[in-house]
Amino acid sequence: MIPRAGQEAGAGKRRQRKRERARRREADRALVPVVVSQRLGVPVAGAAHAMRAAGVAGPLTVRQAKEWAGDPGSAPEWLSGLRGERMARAAQQEYHRGQQLERHAMRGLAVEQSALEKVKTGKRRFTDEAWLLVEDWAFRAAKDLVRGGPGGEVGDFGDQVLRIVGVDPGDHATWPVHAGGCDGEGALHCAERTGQVRAQRRAEALTESVAREIALREAGLPPGLAVTAWHGDRVGVVVKVNKVPVKVRFVGGKRDRYALVERNLDPRHVHPAPESLPPPLLPGEEVVIRDHGGHVRHARVTEVDGPLFEAAYSLKSGHWRSAWFDVLALHAGGAS
Repeated sequence: MIPRAGQEAGAGKRRQRKRERARRREADRALVPVVVSQRLGVPVAGAAHAMRAAGVAGPLTVRQAKEWAGDPGSAPEWLSGLRGERMARAAQQEYHRGQQLERHAMRGLAVEQSALEKVKTGKRRFTDEAWLLVEDWAFRAAKDLVRGGPGGEVGDFGDQVLRIVGVDPGDHATWPVHAGGCDGEGALHCAERTGQVRAQRRAEALTESVAREIALREAGLPPGLAVTAWHGDRVGVVVKVNKVPVKVRFVGGKRDRYALVERNLDPRHVHPAPESLPPPLLPGEEVVIRDHGGHVRHARVTEVDGPLFEAAYSLKSGHWRSAWFDVLALHAGGAS
């Protein structure tokens, strides 16, 4: 047990070292202010040490830092040397990271090759790293079994890895993966359940296609007709009527930079524009709109495409901007 006097002496030394570190940090920051250090891109302590070694006594100023940052050739030798050392260390660290990644990749490749050879030769003893690979290969082969049913094409390699992890491809009850709805015991086999799911999906797709064709015939949407979509929130123009979908031109969103785009839509969600919709505008017409940012502005129509129009308007900064809108963007109030 350490005597109490010794403990107190050790604590006193730690406090002394702490005070010394604080004084050094304070002196370094007086010589190289933090704002100057950030401007130069060098640490405070490193810059202060380099300045003292070069015999520079005066504190650095923000003005000096701006000059040296703008014209690196005017920087003093101690700063150029410090930056060169930092760049060299960064390059060395990057090189070591690359070496580590390469060694890791080579080790992973060696483990994979070793595991492959052991599987092919029928061996059953693997390292922990190799066993993870074997389990992954077996899981993929098990999913192929579910898709193909008994006698499915998992291949010789798939058959080998499945048997290594204790799965008998011919015994459905040993499969680790089953189709949804399969009990895993054999009363309802994965192959049967998969077939049921596929038949159900084909029936649903056929029903969906027929429903859309009927909706298209009943809607009567000839090219050029003004229509609404997305529950009446968007207005567009029919461009083309296909066998099932209807192609509509409308104003795109932010990702489209609010330009005109054409999309194939489900005819059940497209409806002829109501009579209450504002009539098409004329080029040169003065309008009040709510722009895509939600601001109300005075604008001049520059181009018209049915219920769609392009308008130019001035920002508060004095800059002009133009974009496409539909007639739902028309606003009756004043601009703000």
